[in-house]
Amino acid sequence: YNKIVDLTSDSDKLYVASENAVFVYNHNTYQLNTITSLDGLSGEAISSLAYSKDWNTLLIGYETGLIETVNLENGAVKTYIDIVDKHTIQPNKKKINHFSVYENLAYVSTDYGISVLNLSRQEFGDTYYIGYLGSHLAVNQAQIHGDYIYAATIEGVKRASFSSGSLIDYSLWLTIKEGEYRKLQQLENQLYALKDTDQIEKLNNNTFEHIYTHDTEIKGMTASNSHLLFFTHDNAFAYSPDFQSESFYSIYGTEHAWTTFNS
Repeated sequence: YNKIVDLTSDSDKLYVASENAVFVYNHNTYQLNTITSLDGLSGEAISSLAYSKDWNTLLIGYETGLIETVNLENGAVKTYIDIVDKHTIQPNKKKINHFSVYENLAYVSTDYGISVLNLSRQEFGDTYYIGYLGSHLAVNQAQIHGDYIYAATIEGVKRASFSSGSLIDYSLWLTIKEGEYRKLQQLENQLYALKDTDQIEKLNNNTFEHIYTHDTEIKGMTASNSHLLFFTHDNAFAYSPDFQSESFYSIYGTEHAWTTFNS
């Protein structure tokens, strides 16, 4: 339980995924619970975590391509093996890198492209192969922003407009900034990107500009309550939109709690 893999949040809870369990920390009650294999999880290596407000559901992705959803109302766990059983995809490309939830759809980023999971129908739909001539391309994260879907890839940030036609057409995905991009996050109508391992950039005039560098590797980031949250190997940080450090969370120790910094 001593390695943060991913995190997400809702209005009063922080969800932190370790390698094979999920911590649930309540900001109001300071209570910490866990979701483990005893509650129905597979026990495999977790690679991604997301929360759907509309469905009050956690989405958990695994290194193998397995996906599980946890209904937070009743604790029910549903398993999706579609990507695991996809014989046309090499096993080493099936890792679930990220979920981007928009309305009833979850855009699932993988090392082959983006698959779309319909949460209301509980079934997969289209898959977007956005590499050269429609080849496989590792997508670290997808993000909806305005009329566009953006993809952080090892070759740069690509985007396609929903109004331009079927996103299955690889020619609609255009590169707007080259480089190795790992994460994308929308906050207060702004879009932020994590480049390389420690640089945060913001979308401005259809390109990304550098605004912040952290002193250690950033493993991931998300947004909650007008704050940008990002985490390293064992700590999580909450920053205001102007990137002032406001609070800190450590997975180590006997008590897990946010420490708020006074300005």
